[in-house]
Amino acid sequence: MATRTAAVTAAAAAAAAAAARAAAGARLVVFTRVVLDTSELEVEPGGFWHGAEAALCEVHAEAGGTIEEASGCLQLDFANQTIGGGVLRNGCVQEEIRFLICPELIVSRVLLETLADNEALLASGFERVSRYSGYAASFRFEGGFEEPAAAAAASRLLAIDARRFGRHERLSQYEAHNLERELNKAYAGFSAPDAPPDAPPDPPPAPLPVCTGNWGCGAFGGDVQLKAVVQLLAASAAGRPALRYLTFGDAGLAEQLSRVCAALRARGVTVGQLATLLLDFVPASWPPQPDASAGNVADLFGYLLEAAGAGAGAGAGAGAGAGAGAGSADEYAPPTEDAPPAPACDQDDDATDDDDATDVDEEDDEGH
Repeated sequence: MATRTAAVTAAAAAAAAAAARAAAGARLVVFTRVVLDTSELEVEPGGFWHGAEAALCEVHAEAGGTIEEASGCLQLDFANQTIGGGVLRNGCVQEEIRFLICPELIVSRVLLETLADNEALLASGFERVSRYSGYAASFRFEGGFEEPAAAAAASRLLAIDARRFGRHERLSQYEAHNLERELNKAYAGFSAPDAPPDAPPDPPPAPLPVCTGNWGCGAFGGDVQLKAVVQLLAASAAGRPALRYLTFGDAGLAEQLSRVCAALRARGVTVGQLATLLLDFVPASWPPQPDASAGNVADLFGYLLEAAGAGAGAGAGAGAGAGAGAGSADEYAPPTEDAPPAPACDQDDDATDDDDATDVDEEDDEGH
């Protein structure tokens, strides 16, 4: 009886505290560690990704805008394995900038150890307090920012860390074990509930769209086309209604991604079918287009467009508009791979590389 009385008393105290916060207009900042059992989420034939029947979600790719301005979305933090990266040292790229303009997020460094491959962090209720301009070396404080209380209360930030690939390892990100790791990492995060744990259970909120960008690219060496497809697969499998993808000024990438996703959706390609195409892709047989985005190591988009029946070689630099292709989704087949081999990875002169950097927390992803 004493235990039950104590529990009732604690519950009443918690309810009273919540009521007091509401009366005072106080915010509650919540950090939720999200853990997903990925032991059976395999990409090989017979595994979860191979057989997933979910339809692909909508994709809205834009060259302008920033993730922190995307209201009504689950916003992505391109996290380091140690949350916050170099925010308390010399870091000043996507994750660090977000923590600087929303300093309540820095508290998460006290609460969270390094992220495991099946973990993500969801932050909610935090406030933005400053404006800024620039990025990395050009970053500048531009004064205070007054965020409405309702907007702060509705804030949702998801932190997931990508795997790092050095200059000579970039083709390896297409290997099955690396694809599986990145798919499962993104899926673990995108499957997180949007509401904080203390939210009323009824009615359950509709899933939010995800606002993201070039996660794991830049200094981490990710292929921009591959990372976009990985996030499309994960968001679709997690039941997200849409992916809002910001390319940080790269209009060509936004146009190409829109075309590829429209073609795949018009063809009725499922998550499992797209994952199978991705697993069958041979990057050395599909070298980047001459005008490809920095950080692109293979013409994955061209391969997928051919698979969708939207025209061979229509990757980077292709015109806008979706090609539907003929036949049903069940009739597609991977394209043949008879293109010349790609140049060696060490010939990539991506200006955002930072392989010689001593601080691995400096992720230079141009995706905010």
